[in-house]
Amino acid sequence: MAADKNEPIDVEVSDSPESEEVEIDVRPSTDRAPALRGNADSQPTPSNKSMKDEMDDTLVGTTVVGRYEILQCLSKQPSSSLYKARHLLMDRPVTIRLLTATDIQSLKRFQVEAKVASSLNHPNIITVLDFGVSNGRPYLTTDYLEGKTLSELLKAHGKLPPARTLDIFSQICEAVSYAHKQDLLIRSLKPSQIFVFDTPDRQDFVKVVEFGISERLIEDGEEVKNLANKAVVSGDPHYLSPESCLSVKLDAKSDVFTIGCVMYETLVGKPPSEGRTAHEIMHRQLTKVPQAVREAAGSAEISEGVERVVMRAIEKDPDQRYPSMEAFLADIEVYKHGANQLRMSKEKKSGFKKDPALAKKRAMRVLGLSISLFLGVALGIAIEPLKELLLPHEKKVPVVVSWQELNRQGEEAFHRGDYDEAESLFGQALARSGGFEPDDPRIAETLNNLGNLYFNLDLYNEAENSVRRALAIREKTAGPDALVVADSLNDLGMIYLTKGKIADAKPLVERALTIRQKKLKPDDEDIASSLQTMASIYHKEGKLKESMAALKKALYIRKRALGADHIDVATTYNSLGVQHQMAGENGEAKQCYERARGIIEKLYGDRHPSMADSLVGLATLEFLDDNFRQSEEDFNKALEIREAALGDESFRVAEVLSCLAILKEHTGKLKESEDLLRRAIAIDEQAVGSYNPETIRVNNNLVRVLKKAGKREEAKRIERGLIQVKKGEQAAAKNAAKRTTK
Repeated sequence: MAADKNEPIDVEVSDSPESEEVEIDVRPSTDRAPALRGNADSQPTPSNKSMKDEMDDTLVGTTVVGRYEILQCLSKQPSSSLYKARHLLMDRPVTIRLLTATDIQSLKRFQVEAKVASSLNHPNIITVLDFGVSNGRPYLTTDYLEGKTLSELLKAHGKLPPARTLDIFSQICEAVSYAHKQDLLIRSLKPSQIFVFDTPDRQDFVKVVEFGISERLIEDGEEVKNLANKAVVSGDPHYLSPESCLSVKLDAKSDVFTIGCVMYETLVGKPPSEGRTAHEIMHRQLTKVPQAVREAAGSAEISEGVERVVMRAIEKDPDQRYPSMEAFLADIEVYKHGANQLRMSKEKKSGFKKDPALAKKRAMRVLGLSISLFLGVALGIAIEPLKELLLPHEKKVPVVVSWQELNRQGEEAFHRGDYDEAESLFGQALARSGGFEPDDPRIAETLNNLGNLYFNLDLYNEAENSVRRALAIREKTAGPDALVVADSLNDLGMIYLTKGKIADAKPLVERALTIRQKKLKPDDEDIASSLQTMASIYHKEGKLKESMAALKKALYIRKRALGADHIDVATTYNSLGVQHQMAGENGEAKQCYERARGIIEKLYGDRHPSMADSLVGLATLEFLDDNFRQSEEDFNKALEIREAALGDESFRVAEVLSCLAILKEHTGKLKESEDLLRRAIAIDEQAVGSYNPETIRVNNNLVRVLKKAGKREEAKRIERGLIQVKKGEQAAAKNAAKRTTK
């Protein structure tokens, strides 16, 4: 319960360092007793502290619960100690945190932290491997990471450049946005809980290593509710929202403020509010407007747009902040591309050369199912063609022409399959939009184009963020029934559909089709685009006839509107080929794939990404006809094209690997089949997760191959794991259904 504004509030804080977390009772005081509750994290007794130090020293070299060998003490906190350990059974390093405090509140807090952390599954959130009790002490085991916390980076560098900051915080926002979708509020997050390290795929990969006591938007138990007591302020006051300081009801905007504070500190070198005591810091969080980012940082390198993003995030009034973490993330993405283009331009002028191997690889943090699976597991439909929005007033201002030209060139690069060039051009267009208003339709145009590009790169999370932001701008500026709104609705529907969210996709696509049918002629190409997306929905619903009819109508419209030799006509032929193949009409399917192949080759040569879709379809038919040599040749060509266009960790690369593995298995080359399947599984797990149907399908293929090769023990182990995955999937679906019901 929030404190009555008319009653005195007791706040008494010990002389602990500013950066230390505090827990303050802000309920109205009746006896004027000190309100700071001396928990194990803030005021350990001397005897407990010496006993804990002794334990830290003696545990190194011992074994916890028979499987974790303690190698090194990494850090000591008042309530717990962190160790590097070796998992004896798996022979891999892990991090293990042992609770040293003995009070009931700390024990419950530790248990709830473990429960919250273990329920989250996201690339940018630390993975909990194990939780239990050893000799009466609770422990939590996670991945061991080599790198530095954001706090350590700031101590070393003072502050970080804008491009690096935006890249780091786009990942933090993705992690927190995911937590919000699991009905969790973060409440408190600070730089020491954000880990930054390099991977073979990318620099500055982020892991949020601790959320602390999060609060469920839909509370699931008294224990969580008690520990997330709204009458108690818990966390580092530098990053607490004004709502947290006042102990009023929190929502996602509170977390926006917290992340905004950390982002401010990363750019400026100090948090937005400072003071000698926690009470003073909290008072300033409530009343004092922070110095503007660029002025505080003393840097002209920070753009006005980036400053606006941060200052909006840390507005005192929640209604003036971003309404959600996703909206915050969308604007970060806008300016991230602009900052990256500026950085690349400087590197080019200075003669700096980027590592081509690193440039080729992409961090695949996608959430859903892709297209063109072997034997037509999913219907291959490309997102609708990019549109060019021409505004009447654009010719009056020179900078707008520059934006327009970059946007146009980006569209051309996209259509010819030069995705790296397209991304660069769209990024430069966004950089040019720095002087536009945040809801300018031109920003929406480039964002929607970028979403199309990310979709074709299998980066569905990024695609969704871009298109959703474009949709919000277009609905606000053009109205809910505008044609540009229909464009974004159709694109977003396709993204949801590819991620397996049919229930979310269908109303968007139907709304887009309705808008277009009202405003356009029946033979307009945009009608065909909606029909092709509807065909995909029908396919997912098992309505083969309806899907086939929609595709044939879309093909007829596109040939009339665009001409017979157009890339979108080829895309529709590929999709129609999949449907014929599903219907057992292999002759018709082959004709469709061949026609698509001919159009693509005529327009763009034999290296265009869409050529791989035709080749996969043809290779599948050749496999069914026992023409294994030609099938393998076409699969290998498709693999080469996709690796060149999408990188070697793309989900669609994994699709071709899986196809080749089945072919190798059929021809008796079990070792080659096994190796291909293992590589495909590794990509799938990173790209779409263990619960995805495609990941499970490839694992089942590996089980079959291992049994044929006589490796039955490993096959049984994988089968047991798949059973656990299935149970986890069912539990997740059950929880989602409960949340929907509530």
